[in-house]
Formats: sequence, C-alpha cells, structure tokens
Amino acid sequence: MRSSLNRSLSFEGTWIEDSNDPLKTSVRYRLFNYGHLIRYRNGSLNHEDVAKLIIEVSNAGLDDSIYPFYDYENILTWLKGIDADDYSLILKEMLDDSFLKIEEFRRLEFIIYYLNWKSDEHTRRMSYNCDDCRKFDYLKSRFCYLEESEFELPVIGVKELDDGTKEFDNSGENKLISEVDYLKMLNEVTSVKQASIFELSNQYYGKLLDDSGKYMEVCPEAFKINSENLAELFEMESRCHEYGIYPFSGGQLDQPALLVEAFDAIRMGRNTFHSKKMDDMSRSNRGK
Repeated sequence: MRSSLNRSLSFEGTWIEDSNDPLKTSVRYRLFNYGHLIRYRNGSLNHEDVAKLIIEVSNAGLDDSIYPFYDYENILTWLKGIDADDYSLILKEMLDDSFLKIEEFRRLEFIIYYLNWKSDEHTRRMSYNCDDCRKFDYLKSRFCYLEESEFELPVIGVKELDDGTKEFDNSGENKLISEVDYLKMLNEVTSVKQASIFELSNQYYGKLLDDSGKYMEVCPEAFKINSENLAELFEMESRCHEYGIYPFSGGQLDQPALLVEAFDAIRMGRNTFHSKKMDDMSRSNRGK
C-alpha cells in the first residue's frame, strides 16, 4: 500500500518482496481472494475479514518497527476505532494491490492473443523468434522495444464530437512513444474500434513507412519478454486448464483475486483470437 493512516500504519514498500520467483513469494498475491471480492461487492466484507488479511501480511515478514500491531485482537480493535473514511481507504488500497493494473490486464490480453497468432503459422514462429531475428537482421525492418525504450510513431487516439459521441482519430503527428504508452494508446482506441489491441497493433503499426521508404513494424515479441510475471501467469493458467486443477488449495472462492482476474484476461485473449479465426474461416467459406 502507498499511504500512512493516522500516522500509525504504513504499508509503503511492503507488498512485493524481491525474489527470483515472485509468484510464490509476493505478499500481494496473498491479499484478497475471490470470496473476499464477492463479499466486498455485496457490502458484507467485515472488520474481522480485513483484520485476518492484515495478519497474513504481517506473518509474511512485515517489519515490526513499521507495523505496530502484534495480534489479531489489537488490529481488530484498531480497525473498529478508526473513522469510516480511513477504513474505506484501507479497503481501497488493499483492493488496488489485489488486482492487475489496467495496463497489466491489457498487456496480458495482448500477449495471449499474440502467442496464439504466432503459433498459428510456422513462419511466424520463426520470424518472431529473437534468435532468428538477430541472425537474419529483421531489426532493419522492425521497431523493437528490447532495443530502445521509445520510438517515434504515429499517434492514434479517440476524439469526442460535439454531440458527445466518440470517433477514431489517426490525424495526430508522430511522437516518441514508450512501450507502456503504446499499449495505453491502443487500449483507448478499443473504445470506438471493435477489435483487440493486438489487431489494432497489426492494423496500424504492422506496416509503417520509415524515412527511407522501408516498411517497418512494431514487433510484439518484446511485450512478452518484458513481462516475466505475466508470462508466468500464462504458464500457470495453461497447466491449470490442462489438468483441471486450481493453483492454490481450496475452491474457486479461495483463489487470489489477482489470479482470477489474470486468468480472465488470458481466457479473453485466447477466446478473442479463436473467435476471430472462426469468423475469418466462415467468411472465406461463404466467399467460395
């Protein structure tokens, strides 16, 4: 969490531990589970539930000098004694830290669509392999976020009309765009363009002309490689789907809310790809 409440409780810098295996040791991974989320949305998440969650964080290695409470009863008494605004702020911050940020959710959806698209054709599996890219020097015709932190790309976006409706706008000038800004920009366009952000990337950044007149593309591979945690989430979801099991003990309600949301993003990316592929096949068959 990011704030100190009543000058007595600070969670700054305590949620995520440094580790080579973040999915197993991240404190945030042990926050709200799916059952907590449902109770929160129903307005039935009580002080006892929150106190138990804070105890779990404390047991995960929180520094006693930062965290002044030592047992469940002390925490519960403190929670019941603070005013409603501070209590709501605690809940909001715990919720924020229990979920993927919107850019992480959309990045994961983008990666899953891309992985399915890449594996669908043998030539793609080769041409979007980093080793082959270096071997055959594909970087001459690609913008690669593994090589640079930002590139000058055409800005696309959404503009609001006088009647309050929105429309796609690709009249912006080129500007330096970072990896995060690139996905944010594509995500904004999905509000008026019925397409996944990967499709938009392919459509508008798959064939760009550089100053020399060469066709360039923004290579999607860097988004996968720069997202280790999300790649691990994908592997975990694949195994769970294959073996029909949950990653943590208990039922669906016992799974971390962050994990449930990540699995939703993975399914969304995969289902969108297969739905688009079936639509393309159907149109192709009708055209024969």
